[in-house]
Amino acid sequence: MKLWSLARLGMASALLCATTTGAVAQDDAAKKLFLGVGNTSSEYWQQMIWGATTMMESVDGTVEIISNDFDPQKSMQNMSALVAADCEGCMFTWFPDSPSITKVLVNRVERLC
Repeated sequence: MKLWSLARLGMASALLCATTTGAVAQDDAAKKLFLGVGNTSSEYWQQMIWGATTMMESVDGTVEIISNDFDPQKSMQNMSALVAADCEGCMFTWFPDSPSITKVLVNRVERLC
């Protein structure tokens, strides 16, 4: 029961973040959400993916799922590749994998703005 409550809370926060960002980016030519998740096999992450995909489809956008397998180093490498690609009009909802890299991830995405 607690896991399901956490899943709903996590999905709601991801959708809130994505919806807020999606409203800002609605007029952009490229409406793409990069959704960084721990893995794609659990029901929790499947619900997050479903929610993000449903929201982005409602604004004619797309979602790219990036699974980091709960590996902070892999998460940093994936984020670095996205930032290096200079993604114009992209949105991010990211699971930081570890509290120790949250600030670094935020700083990397901030460089895009």
